[in-house]
Amino acid sequence: MKLRYGYNERMTEKLYYKDPYKREFDGVVTGVLSGNDRRVRVTFDATCFYPEGGGQPADRGTVNGAVVVDVRKEGEEVVHFFDQDPGFVQGGTVHGIIDWDHRYDFMQQHSGQHLVSGTFYQIGGIGTVSVHLGDEITTVELDVESVGDEVLQQVEKRVNQTICMNLPILTEWFEEDELDADSLRREVKVSGSIRVVSVEDGDRVACGGVHVARTGEIGLVKLLGTETIRRHVRTIWKIGARAYEDYRLKTAVTSRLVDLFSSPLEKLEEAAQNTIDKLANAEKTLQDAEGRRAAETARSLLSSDAEVITQVFDEEDGKFLKSVATTLIAEGGQLFCLVNRQGGRLQWFAGVPADKSETNLKPVLDEILPLIEGKGGGKPPLWQGVGGRVEAALEFLAAFRKKTAS
Repeated sequence: MKLRYGYNERMTEKLYYKDPYKREFDGVVTGVLSGNDRRVRVTFDATCFYPEGGGQPADRGTVNGAVVVDVRKEGEEVVHFFDQDPGFVQGGTVHGIIDWDHRYDFMQQHSGQHLVSGTFYQIGGIGTVSVHLGDEITTVELDVESVGDEVLQQVEKRVNQTICMNLPILTEWFEEDELDADSLRREVKVSGSIRVVSVEDGDRVACGGVHVARTGEIGLVKLLGTETIRRHVRTIWKIGARAYEDYRLKTAVTSRLVDLFSSPLEKLEEAAQNTIDKLANAEKTLQDAEGRRAAETARSLLSSDAEVITQVFDEEDGKFLKSVATTLIAEGGQLFCLVNRQGGRLQWFAGVPADKSETNLKPVLDEILPLIEGKGGGKPPLWQGVGGRVEAALEFLAAFRKKTAS
């Protein structure tokens, strides 16, 4: 790492703790380094930018118009990363602006996650193993292998009740020997000065994240589902503005489906299932008809007295052609090659009848496939592939007849 203009090991004033709602700040550059990753690392005497930690991602934003791509805590310093050299010099003054929408979203996520984890612990004595605050969802991994629907519903209901009570979310600092560890939901993982976040009857835990001031600001918490990972249950949540957007989207989609199925909402699932069943029956009927058509096509080809069967098809489905080939193998006595011109390319199938399965067409195919810029493979009794020269289909079949005729 290359030192530029000095880099002081000193404490950054963490304005995001003093006022999580502060969006802009003025600061002094205390150090600039060029890292081996070519990113420029800058520290200031004070910052509003929250560094990644505790499951909460780093803030986004700009400093003097330069985009901050990452923020990390190193000791008591908060380090800001830039992909482009912002041109800062030690002792210079700067003005920083955080991306407030991004920050407030994750303040909602983190605060809502506290209530979710705390409520699981209160209702079922269920601890939280890990948390992930993603860009789309928030997940809470629980220290159990299974959890019943009743517990999940109870947790969601109680969390939203706590949100409606608009309780204050408090932060306090304690020295390690002053803190009553038994009052916390989980064991403290840091030493020295410890920051505790608490909600009356909601949660109390050591945490270094930034949160909203009152539970009412979380807005809404909605469970989307669960999955099993590492023999733990991972619960998946939409929190805050994300939950409202999710509800808006699902309401809009449901309304369109009600119109499409001409069904009241309470019977929408039944109407959808009936339509699925009808489509499945129609698909089976179509497949049966296609099977009969393929068999009839194969028998028509077999009725000819040709020593080698060749045929060109246009815009047929690949499954249809394979079905024709399968019938030719099972019921025929001749070698065959079928070509299908479809969408500007060729599909081809070549095979031998079941009673001649010792016949290997690979040498023949290897020799004539360049005519259609083809490729493919297989083994007795069937080979298949594709080709790029549609205009050479007839030439390809003629070459196949010539090479395989006795």
